[in-house]
Amino acid sequence: MMDTEAAARHVYAALAAAMNGDADTAAEHIEAVATDGDINRVYGICCALGHAAHRSLQVLFGDQAPQPERGDMWVLRQLEPELRPDRARSGEDNPAQVFSLRFITAYANGDTATDEALFEAAAYIGGEHLVRCVVQLVADTAGLCNAGHAALGTTPGAAA
Repeated sequence: MMDTEAAARHVYAALAAAMNGDADTAAEHIEAVATDGDINRVYGICCALGHAAHRSLQVLFGDQAPQPERGDMWVLRQLEPELRPDRARSGEDNPAQVFSLRFITAYANGDTATDEALFEAAAYIGGEHLVRCVVQLVADTAGLCNAGHAALGTTPGAAA
């Protein structure tokens, strides 16, 4: 079984690869951790990614960011296929993307129960589905991290 430090290195490498547009390498790193057999570690990875995504959203929205502690809520929506020139219209939802956006939204709102339920459902289906969900979460988090860096005028990986 992979130790926590090795898992953390894989997650960091996956996020870095995704931020650089290398989806194959990102997927390889996530698959190495996701297939390790420790489902709690995979949930921890999802939470770490949720935290990074939430932080990036806070950077992007600044003072306008929702404040769940005062009753505000984050709401993320998937663009309909016809509004996404990078995706062919299929008429079907991408379950992994639905998982990712809902996980990030719940995490940003501090809704642990929903995050746990989403993860448990993906884990219950298991196999490649869970891996695809986590890989999509990496990709969406990478996109938000890149947008956050762009908003700050910084380079990903540069010292803060």
